[in-house]
Amino acid sequence: MNITVGVSHTVVNKTPETNFNSEYS
Repeated sequence: MNITVGVSHTVVNKTPETNFNSEYS
């Protein structure tokens, strides 16, 4: 898992951590 990509994805889409986990689980 690439943390940089994950963080950028979350910030750009302004989504909650639940969506982050769904994308990168």
